[in-house]
Amino acid sequence: MARYRAKREAILAQKKAARAADPEAAREQQRAYREANPDKALAWERARSERDREKRKAQARARYWANVDKMRAAARARFAAKKAGTGTGGSYEFHGLH
Repeated sequence: MARYRAKREAILAQKKAARAADPEAAREQQRAYREANPDKALAWERARSERDREKRKAQARARYWANVDKMRAAARARFAAKKAGTGTGGSYEFHGLH
């Protein structure tokens, strides 16, 4: 298994070096391959859009939970201030609910 992985990584490194050496030729080769294999090209596009969608969903989920954590921290701070009798307890103090 490790030998296979090493061989695959060597091939990928070789391809990467070839792309870096002549990016225009690499693009042309890729375009020709896509034209010759439209079904594979379509599958690649679909997979890429699926990955992008998953990435956007993950980012949105991370933003949501970051906001939830911020709200919870603010609520804890308000509650601690109310318990300590310092600062503004907001509506709790206003309505005499402590």
